[in-house]
Amino acid sequence: PFKLDAMAGVNYEVFEPEIMLSEMSADKGGSQSGRRYTHCTIRVLIARKYSHHVYNIITPLMAMQMLAFAIYFTDLYPITQRLILSLTLFLTLFAFRRSVVAGLPNTPYLTILDHAFNAACLLSVYHV
Repeated sequence: PFKLDAMAGVNYEVFEPEIMLSEMSADKGGSQSGRRYTHCTIRVLIARKYSHHVYNIITPLMAMQMLAFAIYFTDLYPITQRLILSLTLFLTLFAFRRSVVAGLPNTPYLTILDHAFNAACLLSVYHV
């Protein structure tokens, strides 16, 4: 049997299930035999805990983006310092994204996290 406690833990919070019983006939028009059947509906609320993602993914991503503004405080010439800082930040973001994606399930669509990484990568290149 399926245990609700198996879902609870670090990533999910499982709330108390709601069980509803009602009597109904076999079809909408009523049963020809006149029999009534019991209908059971079970609702279970399962919520994902997002604090893990905020502290371990979003916060470091924001810190890396704040480092991108350090480019404005470096000398304009020679430009190599600015390029090295920008390229290092871009490669760091790319490596961080690969390590994060390795721990997440594959999805055929872009998530909010994907959009955040894409924006961070574009901004790190734009600062040059």
